[in-house]
Amino acid sequence: MVCAVGAACAQDGIVDEVKLGVLAHGITFYEDPVETGVDINGEAYFHRLFDPLDVLGMAVSFRPDVGTSIATDGTTSILYAGLSMDIVFARDVFRPGDGFFIEGEFDMAVHDGYLDGGPPDRKDLGSRFLGRRAGEIGYQIDPQWSISAMIDHIGNYGLATPNAGLKTAGIRIGFKF
Repeated sequence: MVCAVGAACAQDGIVDEVKLGVLAHGITFYEDPVETGVDINGEAYFHRLFDPLDVLGMAVSFRPDVGTSIATDGTTSILYAGLSMDIVFARDVFRPGDGFFIEGEFDMAVHDGYLDGGPPDRKDLGSRFLGRRAGEIGYQIDPQWSISAMIDHIGNYGLATPNAGLKTAGIRIGFKF
């Protein structure tokens, strides 16, 4: 729900929002892809930790999250949890209740892929537990529905060998309760 800074928003139940999406698995920018395919992504966001902060007229809020990306072709799937930072940078653009947002996530992830010595068509991720960063930009259609584009990356960030990461990107639909 797009709330004005300082405005009271109802917080019924535990989950604030769910997002479902389809992601391209194993995207790369400068190298040949090793794992490819399609992931189904689902994520639940819990209620924000405190009232939104007003930063230069933008509403900034922090919410715990938990999610999964399931590889449909048997490659690496993940389960993750952490913290989301949501920034609503434009409200009531085309009609009351809509708006544009960006989101960043910082999570811990666990995966079912290879650590080392996997076949040539699979990533060797070096550690069972990885860090996850994600970025999203979207449009809040109304107080309940949103659509967004998302990219994420899991990796061990040099804390284990090998140090291959895995990226996915795609679109998601969100529903706020």
